[in-house]
Amino acid sequence: MEECCLAFDMKVTSKVGADNDYHTACFLNQEDSDITFEIHFHNGYQNAPQSRQVAYRKKQQEEELKIRKQMTDDPQQCIQLIMDWKNVKYTELGKTIDRDPKTLSRIVKGETEPSQDTLILICFALHLPPVISDKLLDVFGCPLNPVKNPDHQWIKEALFMKYPESMRAVRKYLDPYGIAL
Repeated sequence: MEECCLAFDMKVTSKVGADNDYHTACFLNQEDSDITFEIHFHNGYQNAPQSRQVAYRKKQQEEELKIRKQMTDDPQQCIQLIMDWKNVKYTELGKTIDRDPKTLSRIVKGETEPSQDTLILICFALHLPPVISDKLLDVFGCPLNPVKNPDHQWIKEALFMKYPESMRAVRKYLDPYGIAL
């Protein structure tokens, strides 16, 4: 049975019943229901044995450091390298961060200087690890400076803790601190 099961986290996101109690139920049919579920499948990584998790993280970190070492002080080289590495197109990235793909193309070609907010959104949208996002922000001359801008501390923290998560999760994390991206 273990080899044919999928492990996932499930959370009921709707209230059911007059007393608003949450119920946990699993429906294996396609009938309409008043129950709304939020399901997260972890692709086995979080549920894998410790040794496999460590091996995966080591491999992942080696890849990240390889990309970081390839980054020069040329902004266009850096962003093009990252977009190639993540295999993302301007249209896809533009849709994710609510920016015109033509603007993103001009940034990559060096025709337009991006705002710090746009670069931060790119870092989150591409799920860039901290070592890469820091370099990207620096090379474009937009480093985060918590001393001058206290909001930068929260953004920096989110870049470290939330970079693997969705834009929605990042925004939800930053919202209580009054930071809107």
